[in-house]
Amino acid sequence: MAGQGMDKGEHNDIANMLGRLDGSRSFSLLLWKLPPAKHLDETNPGRDANEYIQCAGSAERMTVEVRRLAGGTYEHFVVGRGPNGENRGIEETIDWDGVKTIVAPNEVFSAEEAAELFHSYYRTGWVPSSYVLRLLSL
Repeated sequence: MAGQGMDKGEHNDIANMLGRLDGSRSFSLLLWKLPPAKHLDETNPGRDANEYIQCAGSAERMTVEVRRLAGGTYEHFVVGRGPNGENRGIEETIDWDGVKTIVAPNEVFSAEEAAELFHSYYRTGWVPSSYVLRLLSL
């Protein structure tokens, strides 16, 4: 996440990348904040991607998660449309790279919806307050 904001071309780039996810060969996207004073070629996502938005699945059905540092510890959330828990007990499965991830119906996104979340994260460092977050204990 560098620069002052995402222009229309960059927003379209993310939307296009998300639209190409097929759940098997291409199944995830991660957008993370670069560490201070480092360039992308000086980093390693496994080591340096501590705060981020990510998704997994296909363009038609994906899950979106965010991670942030709060009070000295990292919090990891699944993003959903509000209100949370409206379909209590109903589960959806997101398939990606041979993995099955179980989420609530309000936590299933299309590429178009996820692009808006990624765009907001890029601009503000977080998802809009109109979305709900379910804390994961990893």
